[in-house]
Amino acid sequence: MICREAVGNDRAVVMRKGGLSHVRPDVRIRAEGGEADFTLKGGLGYVAVTFSGLPSHDGCHLEVDGKPLDQSVHGNDFWQTDHDPKSRTWSRTYNIPMDGVESRKVRLIASP
Repeated sequence: MICREAVGNDRAVVMRKGGLSHVRPDVRIRAEGGEADFTLKGGLGYVAVTFSGLPSHDGCHLEVDGKPLDQSVHGNDFWQTDHDPKSRTWSRTYNIPMDGVESRKVRLIASP
C-alpha cells in the first residue's frame, strides 16, 4: 500500500499558460490573465488543484480533458474560493479525478 501511494502520487505538471507554484501537498497554479492551462500527470484519487491570482470570486470555468468539470451535488459545492486581501485577488480549489488515468489536460478560464 505504501509503495502504491509513493509511486502513484509522483505528480508532475507541464504548464502551457500560467505559473506553477508547487505540486505538494497540493498543486498550486498562478493564473495568467485569469487563465491557466496545463497537463497534470500522476496522482491517486482526487488531486487538489488551487488556482491563484483570479480577478473575481465568480465566473470560473474549468475544463478537464476538454469537457467542463461539474462535480456538484447542490449547485456550486464542488470547489472552494478564498480571497487574498493583500493582492485583492481570489483563489479557487478544485479536486481533479486521477484514478485510472495517466494524465489530465486542465484549463481554467476566469472572467473579469
